[in-house]
Amino acid sequence: MLWLERAYSRLGLPFWLGAVITSLAIPFALEELDSYLANLDLVPTVVNSVIILVLFFYLQWGARFACRKMERLQEYAGSLASEDVSKVLKSLYSGRAVLVIWLLVAAILLPTSFEGGVSLTAIAKAHVVPATYSYLIFAFFLWVYGYSMLSIYRMGKLPLNLKSFAEDKTLGLKPFGAASLRLTALYEVPLVLLTIPDVADNRLVVVAQDVSLMLLGLALFLLPLLSLRNKLVQVKTRELGWISPLYVRIVQKMKSENNPQIDEKLARDLGVIDKIQRDIHQIRTWPFDAGIIARLLSLTILPVTLTVLARLLIILTLHV
Repeated sequence: MLWLERAYSRLGLPFWLGAVITSLAIPFALEELDSYLANLDLVPTVVNSVIILVLFFYLQWGARFACRKMERLQEYAGSLASEDVSKVLKSLYSGRAVLVIWLLVAAILLPTSFEGGVSLTAIAKAHVVPATYSYLIFAFFLWVYGYSMLSIYRMGKLPLNLKSFAEDKTLGLKPFGAASLRLTALYEVPLVLLTIPDVADNRLVVVAQDVSLMLLGLALFLLPLLSLRNKLVQVKTRELGWISPLYVRIVQKMKSENNPQIDEKLARDLGVIDKIQRDIHQIRTWPFDAGIIARLLSLTILPVTLTVLARLLIILTLHV
């Protein structure tokens, strides 16, 4: 159970209610306090609170979703591995790791919040307390997301009893690719949603940053799968290593006999070996198929394309 889940459980709260409280009530109260201390308008604060609710709730739900998927993937890896995999996700539930990331993010970003001297009013105007709180929610998500990706890579390094290429062209490793895709989706969805207002407001620099982060999702999808790719390449090379000499031997035998009538047994053997070779060549070098690739592109390339088209539409219609 994740750190925030444990906290909600101890308070007797279901996850959804705890997430709503920490996503709406606490941020809203902190923003209201800042608005009061700094004499700021409350209307933008209410609007921002709605956005914060959606974002913070998504981050908590996304972390919980990732955790459940990784637990199932760990069970699947256990069915393939020849050693214990129960400790792979042990640190995923760590509250200390979240705390460390939170402090690091706060130490990096908070000093940039102050434009003048440090005073109660300056702290309120800079929204230091709400920002610090938001870093905690982001740190929670970042730890779960990052450690989940690392766990996929670590599972790929385990000694796995892979399926036969005759049974599965990914040798049973497709669930790892699917898990990486789901984690990438958790990363891409909020970026797409945040890009929409940036395009509408004509903030080109921010849009460019959003697009760059979307494309980064491609790398984030592939990196955890490198260890599994190595296994697939090794198996493919090994299988070709024993079948190719048989193929060459039969062809050479047919040539040496110099007989226009091909022996029926040799022809049959050659056909069988050729079929096996073609099956081996169809072994994937990455643990995913065309369906996963299509979904990945729809998460990364499609949003980028739509962003560019939206920008062109704004230029053509509004001339801005």
